[in-house]
Amino acid sequence: MKVLCFAGFARVRRQAGARSEEDDNTLSDQGDSENVTVISKTEIIRAPVGGLASLPCTLSVAVTPESNFAVVWLKNDVTIGIDGTILEFDDPTDLRKRINFGAGPITIEDLRPEDSGNYTCRVTESSFVTHVLDVQVKPNNVTISPSGSHLIAKKGEHVQVTCSASGNPTPEIKWYDKTEALVRDGPVLDIPAIEHKTAGRYACHAINSLGKEVRHVTITLKHKPDVKARKEWVSAALGGNADLVCDIHHSRGETPRVEWLKNDARVSDMGRQSLHEEKEHNTKATLRLVQLQQDDFAKYTCRAENDIGSSEATITVTDTPAPAHLVTAPSVNKNNVTLTWSVESSSPLDDIELRYKKDQAKEWENLKLSVNSAVGQDTMFFIKHTLSGLEGKHHAVLLTKNSRGWSPASNNIVFNSSEYFVHTYSASVRYFTIN
Repeated sequence: MKVLCFAGFARVRRQAGARSEEDDNTLSDQGDSENVTVISKTEIIRAPVGGLASLPCTLSVAVTPESNFAVVWLKNDVTIGIDGTILEFDDPTDLRKRINFGAGPITIEDLRPEDSGNYTCRVTESSFVTHVLDVQVKPNNVTISPSGSHLIAKKGEHVQVTCSASGNPTPEIKWYDKTEALVRDGPVLDIPAIEHKTAGRYACHAINSLGKEVRHVTITLKHKPDVKARKEWVSAALGGNADLVCDIHHSRGETPRVEWLKNDARVSDMGRQSLHEEKEHNTKATLRLVQLQQDDFAKYTCRAENDIGSSEATITVTDTPAPAHLVTAPSVNKNNVTLTWSVESSSPLDDIELRYKKDQAKEWENLKLSVNSAVGQDTMFFIKHTLSGLEGKHHAVLLTKNSRGWSPASNNIVFNSSEYFVHTYSASVRYFTIN
């Protein structure tokens, strides 16, 4: 029986054959061990997770049952096997079940990230080789901080969003904006003062040699609600019904406070319905008036509010026609200008009056139009008329009348028969080119 010792290990090896104990004692353990060297060179071995890695250990002599030296494998200086025998060691990842020892080299199957480390094959104190096993993993566990796929910030606020990811090699982090342009090469998306053009959807790309993983975050600018009336005037009949509708654009993820006012006083719930229909960052608010009484013909206000501020829009309910709206840009043929309006009226039109004047003139020309020129269905009427022989800049307004009275005047339409015209509507100015 031969006892082999090095680096604190004692290994008992039974030799094949009938050699006597006296003959064995004539062998020099140190002499034989010193004649064995590891000729494999250090390698950095990279393999993907789930794959297979082979760690070489070629010796200067062949390993046989008669060899009086031991081949010892260590992982991070912890002995895991001797001469093909797997030892007991702290093994939370079941490495013992996935490792195969050969005469010198070892192979590891179903690689896991925890298998990475330094693996040493040693035959003597001075003859060994250490390999570096690098188990590579595609980017994973991509995390956005602050957490969540939607973030809300106030205008002018300093916004920082951090993206991190696991993987080997360590993933590079790149940020792209909604136009897919690279805006940041690094983990921190930094927006010193958020505004409308810098809000929106951003993508964090975690990239390494094995692949890419992407996470998105949408930064919404928190703002006061923006309220628009579907119709600023609603023409309805006494005893009939009317739906007053406003659209409220607000920050994603919030529900603004909405209230309806009638002549600046809160609307009573009696006989009235206030309906809200929400979709992402838009709310449709409807005030339903049923069985209209005379005092229901009034000015109503739709008001929406959040902690940033409030916004409102007004809707006037009338039993007269609503103010006329220009439908399209004027049609110009030499000095002839054709204008087309739409008018909402709860009852048929009894009278139509077109007023126009040359720019800078003090007096308006009044032109009565035939009610037969009003073509419509239900409560909507369209009126078309051509003004002839006009030169230069002019103004025009339209008024209509039903059985309940005259409508307010339409917005002032300013046009030039040879160049362009301006349509002034609800304090906004629209420019149209006349061909």
